[in-house]
Amino acid sequence: MNTKLNAIFTLSVLMSFFSGLIASNVPINQDVLAQGLNTHNTGPLNVNVQVSNTGNAELIGSIHVISDITGVSKNANGIIFPSGQTVIKTFDFNQTEIPNGADFNVEIVYGDDFSKIAHGVNNQTDMPVFFNIKIP
Repeated sequence: MNTKLNAIFTLSVLMSFFSGLIASNVPINQDVLAQGLNTHNTGPLNVNVQVSNTGNAELIGSIHVISDITGVSKNANGIIFPSGQTVIKTFDFNQTEIPNGADFNVEIVYGDDFSKIAHGVNNQTDMPVFFNIKIP
């Protein structure tokens, strides 16, 4: 019985060795490798703003996304925030509008000049940035 285990162990070590040898002779596609290791965002920054109206009244307002560094802003005005419902808006920025590592603000203005502000950073990944803001 012990001889069978030794034979199995020796066979698995040899198979691992030869598979490593074979794999090392296979050329690696450097373009695919570079894309897989890329941690810097070169595409647009997607800012997803989700506003949930937890109150009993329908509210009208706006959403502003403003770059602290460049001063660029994108706005959605005249939005109806229905009572007990959620509204979602997406804003896209290129790297010149909100560069990698740059701060930005999301401001929700609603009702009679009430507002809420949230802060974000272009996180240098290809993932969108999400905000979930509850009003009133």
